[in-house]
Amino acid sequence: MLMKHVNIYDRVDHVSIDHHLTGERFIQQDIITNSEEGLEKTTYITIVLILVILFVVFKSFIAPFIPLITIGLSFLVSQGIVAILADMVHFPLSTFTQIFMIAVMFGIGTDYCILLISRFKEEINRHESINEAVVTTYRTAGKTVYFAGLAVLVGFSIIGLSNFSLYQSAVAVAIGVFVVLIALATLVPFFLTVL
Repeated sequence: MLMKHVNIYDRVDHVSIDHHLTGERFIQQDIITNSEEGLEKTTYITIVLILVILFVVFKSFIAPFIPLITIGLSFLVSQGIVAILADMVHFPLSTFTQIFMIAVMFGIGTDYCILLISRFKEEINRHESINEAVVTTYRTAGKTVYFAGLAVLVGFSIIGLSNFSLYQSAVAVAIGVFVVLIALATLVPFFLTVL
């Protein structure tokens, strides 16, 4: 099959007018290239927007980095899990999987972190120790976060039951949400206590 493409290129190489080759293989390659470029832009835009929003919301230099670090690490871990599953059990992926994961994970992760940190700021004035404030934060706002996260997790898992391969790749987002929920239960309380 590769020989056919080489022959086509050889035959049109000397043609002096503008010409283009098309076909399913070339279109797929363009989609993959555009997806990779879009992923890079999406990542940078997402991080910048989240930082701006968090600086405005918290009016602090340290607090905005808690969600960013938490969600960034969650993304890296979930991306590794998805890659292992794709390699071992033919996990469904699409060219948009990473973009979906970034958009959803950074969106809900930041939202949940804002809720938890805002509640923590309220509780820290009511309690004698930081540990008590963290426990109270998770006893109250933590329930809301986990039930909301569970709804998102179930939703993306169910979308994965679709016959359409693009929708099947939504299961990767469900894995990402699961990892975010674990990070919210472990990393965020750690950061709140230490920082």
